Amino acid sequence: MKSKSSPSFLSTGKKLIFLLGTLIIFLIVTLFQLFHQQGLFWDEGVYDGMGKYIFSLGTSGLWEASRPLIVPLYLGFLWSMGLDELLIGKLLSIAASMLALVMVYALGRRIFSGNADLLSVIFVAFSPVFLFHSTAVLTDILSVTFALASVFQLLKNRPMVAGFLLGLSFNTRFLQIILAIPIIAFILLFLRKGWKRMLSRFAIGLSFTIIPFFLLNAALYRNPIYPLLLQAVMAQSTGWVYHAPASFYAGQIFQQSPLLFLAPLSLIFIFLGKGLASTGGIGVSKGVFKARSVFSAKDLSKLRGIFYLKNIFKAENGLMFKASSKSKRSLKSNPPINAQVLFPGKREKEIFLIILIAAAYLLFFSIIPHKESRFVISFLPYVALLAAFSITETYSILRRCIKSWGRRYLIILLAGSLFFIPFLADYSLPRHLEMADMQHAAQSTPLEKGIWITNPLFLIGTSKRADMLLYYPLYNSKKIQAANLQLGDASMILWRSCDILPCPPSDRKCGSESEKFIAEAKKQMETVFEKDDNGCERLVLVRKQR
Repeated sequence: MKSKSSPSFLSTGKKLIFLLGTLIIFLIVTLFQLFHQQGLFWDEGVYDGMGKYIFSLGTSGLWEASRPLIVPLYLGFLWSMGLDELLIGKLLSIAASMLALVMVYALGRRIFSGNADLLSVIFVAFSPVFLFHSTAVLTDILSVTFALASVFQLLKNRPMVAGFLLGLSFNTRFLQIILAIPIIAFILLFLRKGWKRMLSRFAIGLSFTIIPFFLLNAALYRNPIYPLLLQAVMAQSTGWVYHAPASFYAGQIFQQSPLLFLAPLSLIFIFLGKGLASTGGIGVSKGVFKARSVFSAKDLSKLRGIFYLKNIFKAENGLMFKASSKSKRSLKSNPPINAQVLFPGKREKEIFLIILIAAAYLLFFSIIPHKESRFVISFLPYVALLAAFSITETYSILRRCIKSWGRRYLIILLAGSLFFIPFLADYSLPRHLEMADMQHAAQSTPLEKGIWITNPLFLIGTSKRADMLLYYPLYNSKKIQAANLQLGDASMILWRSCDILPCPPSDRKCGSESEKFIAEAKKQMETVFEKDDNGCERLVLVRKQR
């Protein structure tokens, strides 16, 4: 029996029709966006170049050891088949985005009732950051799709499949391994029986994709975790222009929708047992904590959980805080931590898992200094699920004390927050537009070796190979000095100063070394193209014929 505090206005059939309509609208918007957006993201050039490098066995493209391989593999395969890998890749990204929305709906449908499932889909689908990046061949949305599927399979009691999908998410974007922390915590907290079996199966599924990653790294770099170590070093030493305070993502979440700030209320709802209408009828009307507390549902609604916490300490004969002889004998079969008393209901546990996941991602991305708007995509679905749950619960309370005209104003406010405020955000800046001259130079040159570049997008549309990435892994005075010593090996340099400058503030020699490098390169090589765009110098230097 479901609680009546948060009724659904749509039947299952109508919900599916509404979901299908949302997906169709999303598809139309993204296709329009696909054919009207200009330029590419930096990382799209990297993955395209890596795909060419893999399928040409190193004769084309470029290589960055710190990158995961899922996206380069399918782009390289499309390129090797003679297809337009970037166009098809963008269409696949749209498909992955739609699949992510389906997974958000599936999770919401499983955990909540009411209309929280559909509301969470709308939150994600029409958030500016998700919508804008849905046509980009990047790792963010695809990795999130795998991660959402992993969480869903875990809740369906399929830990091996969940581990395998998390491994795919990790191999798409390394940072998705963060998801393993709340998953393991969830298993240890809430599985009183079979937790070892669950963990072992999850680990086995994860190993199917993680072990090949380690073996490949050991063969290529003689270090199974070399890409992870390199990325960690780069995260500390590069991207300093993207450094921002810990509060950065609060502003980014607001730009998606101010209503997402209601997500923390979900913890209050499940902890205090206030309704839980969206959990399939385990709300106050049935006594959320009735089985574990001597207080009645009426008492709980008054005490708000303050004295309930005191009651928890006495529950289960002190299972959590005082181990009896029986509980000591059962430690081998029970997890080391038991949160059954706090969240005895199945749906409460599942909601708490979503809270753990959102908190883990948000905490990690807030701590690291490098911050970008697109990183919000990693935790946006979970925040959207919690916000949708909080909104439906809050509305179910307010509708009892607000007249019909007041409810209409609330709905108008909700619609405005969803569709008006988010579109004030501008996500067009990261794309690189002025690349045509440089790409034409790379395509038209007969040179096959000794091509040095400052931007991976220079090789788009060509089968040339970059022998030196001047920007990678770190651009500093040491990198420039090393390049100066090897300048004789360069037959062509494609230079764009804005790609690598300004130098890191801590490296005082970097600026002067860059000037010396360019001056020396101009002496030894012929300048075939030179242009200055608002202080951004573009150069094409070719080795003089002897």
